[in-house]
Amino acid sequence: MNSTVQCLHSVPELKSTLIECPQSGRSNDLDQSSHLLTVATRDLFCELDKNVKPIAPMQFWMVLWKKYPQFGQLHNGSFMQQDAEECWTQILYTLSQILFSFINYVGMES
Repeated sequence: MNSTVQCLHSVPELKSTLIECPQSGRSNDLDQSSHLLTVATRDLFCELDKNVKPIAPMQFWMVLWKKYPQFGQLHNGSFMQQDAEECWTQILYTLSQILFSFINYVGMES
């Protein structure tokens, strides 16, 4: 998850689009958990931008885990190692759903 977040955090266009995305979801959002993950991603990026010290992305991870339970699986009392590509794919899929919906909505208002 850390490598995926660091990579996504380095994309200025993604960060600026996340900042423009509203805090509260509209009734036609695809699903609430996708919106919550998008907001948690934005909040995490903002926190990363404010801090030079490492942070524990617990809120982001909890939302990711609720949306995609495989990221919270335990084995012998420890969290299982997950593939970075799987995390990348799930996060980008979710962000693309919400952000494309948001961009299309903003475009229709103009």
